[in-house]
Amino acid sequence: MSLLLRAHLRYLGRERAQVALAVLGIAVGVAVVVAVDLVNASSREAMRIASERLGGSATHLVTGPGDRIPEDRYAELRRAWRAGEGPLAEAERLVPVVEGTVGLPREAEAAPGPPPSLTVLGVDPLADAAVRALTPELGDGNGAGRLLAEPWSVLLDAQTARRLGVGAGGRLEVTAAGRTRSLLVLDTVPAGDAVLGSGFAVADLATAQELLGLTGWLSRIDVVLPEGGERGASGLQLLERLFPGLVVRSAQTRARDLGDGLRLVDRAERETDLRALSASFQLNLAALGLLALAVGLFLIHGTLTYSVRRRLRDFGRLRALGVTPAELRHGILAEAAVLALAGTALGLLGGRVLAGGLLELVSATLEGLYERVAVGALAPDPVPWLKGAAVGVVGSLAV
Repeated sequence: MSLLLRAHLRYLGRERAQVALAVLGIAVGVAVVVAVDLVNASSREAMRIASERLGGSATHLVTGPGDRIPEDRYAELRRAWRAGEGPLAEAERLVPVVEGTVGLPREAEAAPGPPPSLTVLGVDPLADAAVRALTPELGDGNGAGRLLAEPWSVLLDAQTARRLGVGAGGRLEVTAAGRTRSLLVLDTVPAGDAVLGSGFAVADLATAQELLGLTGWLSRIDVVLPEGGERGASGLQLLERLFPGLVVRSAQTRARDLGDGLRLVDRAERETDLRALSASFQLNLAALGLLALAVGLFLIHGTLTYSVRRRLRDFGRLRALGVTPAELRHGILAEAAVLALAGTALGLLGGRVLAGGLLELVSATLEGLYERVAVGALAPDPVPWLKGAAVGVVGSLAV
């Protein structure tokens, strides 16, 4: 290490107050950026998991007026599909679904607020197991066979079961269509810790229809097409990960008319309203992070500028001794690099702590907007950490 570089580093040891202010400014900027991006990434992951656990591998949906489809119309479509005819001849799977919300007793939850609810997913267990992972196979001891044989039986997600204190073989009281029913909980379905929300229960199609007052009707038909799924540009997806809330997607849904008011819509396009709903508060969080970043960079700029200006006399002496301008710049950059590494390390740690505090607030907001989704854990996404580290190091060297 050269004597000039050691002189620069010794200065950092003498001016402890200035060094602490610079490190704190970097840490604040990095911590808020990391925290906001972690919470944004966690909310996106929670929405993706919530969508997948209810939608499964379905790529398209058949919907009807008022989100209702007559059962006999589904029978016609399925017969034509089995014969390789009709508008859905290329489909790999055709699965009927009945979906609705039932109320839970107030005494089941101690927390104040609106009455707790539960999403009921009515499926045909024989056909649905190949589409949704939460639907059990026919051979499972507490699975498809018992759903078909046991009257008023359901599978309850594990988190809701723990929250309500109901285990396998227990009874759950729900309110739907103005009536109170007692449901037999056959078993629990793991949902993962990343998503909480209002919870869900899986029931046989007929049980769900009678429970929700939809006898003779379906909510939708899930369709698996060979080339379905989301077809978004990878560049836009990367931009959305780097800058959450800044990517605006079209809210227009393209649909194929199947007659009798039925439409075949892409599931990914169907969910654009949820993305648009969440994009607003994600954009607000991103704006907050950028504001904090600007304040942090301002502190860094002011501190480093003051440090350089008060040492102009010393720099003049060094120039008189033969030190070149390039060597002076390298020494100043070395000081900034030391401050950047210390501030970035502290900011990454603080960002993780701050994200834990923000998670509960954002989760409550997200659950209020879309009741099926509430963020339960921070997503293991490396992008916020890399972004925060880049902001701390590159931002410090740039100013």
